Amino acid sequence: MGFCTIGVNIYCFQMSEMKIYDKAAERFYHSKPLNCFPLLSHDFSCNYFDAFCEHFHDSRGLKQLSKANNWDGFTEGNKSSFKENIVVIVTDMNLKIVYASSNIRDLTGYKKNEVIGRKPSMFQGSETSKTVKERIRAAVGQGLSFEETLINYKKNGLPYICNIEGKPLFDKKGELVNFIAYEKAVA
Repeated sequence: MGFCTIGVNIYCFQMSEMKIYDKAAERFYHSKPLNCFPLLSHDFSCNYFDAFCEHFHDSRGLKQLSKANNWDGFTEGNKSSFKENIVVIVTDMNLKIVYASSNIRDLTGYKKNEVIGRKPSMFQGSETSKTVKERIRAAVGQGLSFEETLINYKKNGLPYICNIEGKPLFDKKGELVNFIAYEKAVA
């Protein structure tokens, strides 16, 4: 008996098993007063579910980074970041990116691995306000929180307006160890 014959036999066996299941399901559902709703295309695409899984994975990665750096009082920051599609970026004291959430690609066109080890200035360009950059630099230099809106640039060179909420992260000894930024595009 060849492979094709075995495959056909298994397929036929599975189909006959499914007929039994289908008949049982039909009897069950016809005995219940159910309201049916039409399926929409997004029911099959799982985009929302995939984004949720990425957010869950990002949250877990951020918690691990928090433990590794012994952050004091960190509570995952912005819980609404998933709903609002907020990008989370963490830098070290040299302002090199050590963490970026998966949705950074949606905002900037860059993948996570393309930004790790680089500085956030990689997103700046000719129309980025020097005054705003100086205010951010001053806040970071003093270990202070800030919120600013500026023009950044995507990987493809297109500008976008970005709101950034930056916060210093201290360890349990009170030493400044990282900065975290919550970024989102402004319409």
